[in-house]
Amino acid sequence: MQVFADTVAILKKALSQRTFSHAGPIYTVPTPGFRWDRAHPVNDAEYVDGNGELIRLSTFPRPRQQPHPPMWQVVDSPSSVEFAAKNDMGIIMWRPPVAMLKERFRLYRETARTATGVDPGLGARTSIMRDAFIADSEAEVREVAERYVMQYLNWSNWRGPKIYLNPDETLQPDLEAQLKKSLSYEFVRERSLLFGTPEYVAERITELQEELGLEQLLINSAWSGMPHELTMRSMRLFADKVLPRIRGAEPLAVRAAE
Repeated sequence: MQVFADTVAILKKALSQRTFSHAGPIYTVPTPGFRWDRAHPVNDAEYVDGNGELIRLSTFPRPRQQPHPPMWQVVDSPSSVEFAAKNDMGIIMWRPPVAMLKERFRLYRETARTATGVDPGLGARTSIMRDAFIADSEAEVREVAERYVMQYLNWSNWRGPKIYLNPDETLQPDLEAQLKKSLSYEFVRERSLLFGTPEYVAERITELQEELGLEQLLINSAWSGMPHELTMRSMRLFADKVLPRIRGAEPLAVRAAE
């Protein structure tokens, strides 16, 4: 965490200050003692001291947003949620089900309110990513996309099924052991996937909006080995038949993950 925190501090300085330097617990920028006759194109006292040592840096081009562009952190644990809230960063989550997302969003809201004195509201500056595939029937969804998404989810199953659980939920030991070896479609679909007909997927997105006050939704519809035309077919259905169903609800930014 200290490495990450020091990196965030450097990024904020680099993006918000015309010239900057940093001396933190992990990193010092510029590197102490760095000298070179071309350390800076101009022998400018703002950047180079009298001994030729580089003492400050600049980033170009400068960002338009002030004091710096919005920053986002991918989070999971309570400590990472709290860090993002305390450091003025939005949060992005991926796999947890709605009940766990709500718990994490409440923690983010409460921590941000304590840190700033302003209540951002539930769902403010939040985003989640969901694997999504849309077809005309559930049977077609499973026939076309199940093997690709499950291969992908099991490839990254090093944390096991716990990331899909609701607050205070526990699994029977034999089921937990089985899912650690191989997640099943039946286990993850209702908890973490937007897989189904346009009507079903629209209902699930509406649930995310109503339960969480969600601001942004990222969808991923491409997995290793899946033919590109299948991804594009699903995305066209999402645009033509899902988005019109959710446009009358609370504002929600939907983006396709790359």
